[in-house]
Parts: sequence; structure tokens; C-alpha cells
Amino acid sequence: MEHVKEQSVCQTVLHVEVAVLRLDEKGLTIEHEQNRATRHKIRRVRFLFVLWVEANVGQLKIQYAEERRKVLEVKRKVYQLLDPGTSSTRVQGWVQLLLDRAYGKSKARKHLKVFLNPLSGAGSAVKWYYQFADPLFTAAQCHVDLQETRSSGQAMVLT
Repeated sequence: MEHVKEQSVCQTVLHVEVAVLRLDEKGLTIEHEQNRATRHKIRRVRFLFVLWVEANVGQLKIQYAEERRKVLEVKRKVYQLLDPGTSSTRVQGWVQLLLDRAYGKSKARKHLKVFLNPLSGAGSAVKWYYQFADPLFTAAQCHVDLQETRSSGQAMVLT
């Protein structure tokens, strides 16, 4: 029984070059090593804000949203794996566990159809889309089919 408990803890904790990454019931905890230049030693990212995670050769890339002044901004963290010999199946298992907890039963890499009215928002809709929404969709690896409408009611015809 203790072996099973130890194995599950091992699956939720990943050691990287400058931090320890932990998964719990509410989110991802990034514990940075104590450093004079580091202001925040511990960062919590709720699963709701995890956009995408992937592991490449010796690297782990995490993309998440962070709320700043009532706006969500995309943050990207790239960590080097401590031991290049770390089992790729273990790292991929950790990545999959994080994505499963973040997305739950919903589909990752969603396909979205976006209708953009260039005249809405006092003519600022296009700017706002590219400034606020597009970075989130891109970080979450979403496939976006974007169509700008030209006249009133055109979105109803295009659907």
C-alpha cells in the first residue's frame, strides 16, 4: 500500500532545473529555488488557467494565463529537465496528468469558429481580438477559423 502511495506522489511531482513542480487537487504549484533575483518563491496556477504543456528533448514548456488588471495574459515557462536521462514516459505521464486535470472531460486543442464584426466595439473589436483573445487561443493550441463579417446578420448566414 505504501508503494502505491509513493508511486502516486512520484507521478504528481516533477523536479526540473530550477524548480519543483507539484500537482494537487486545485492546481499546479511551482516552487522555485531560493534566489536573490527571484521575488516570488512559490507560484500557484489553478488548473483553470493552464493552457498547454509539452515536453520536448530535455525541456518542459508550460503555458498558462495569469490575471493582471482584469485582463488575462499568457505566461510561458520553459524548464530544463534536471536529468536528461529522466524517463520520457515519466515526463510524458506527468504532462498528460496535468493536461487531464486542466481540461477534465473537455477536449484539448479545440476547433473554434470566430465571427469578428470589425464595426463592433466602436471599431476596436479587431484590435481587441488580436490583443486579448488570439494569444490565449494560440497558447492553448486551438485551431481558430476566423471570419470577419461584412454586414448585419452575415454570421447567421455563415453558420
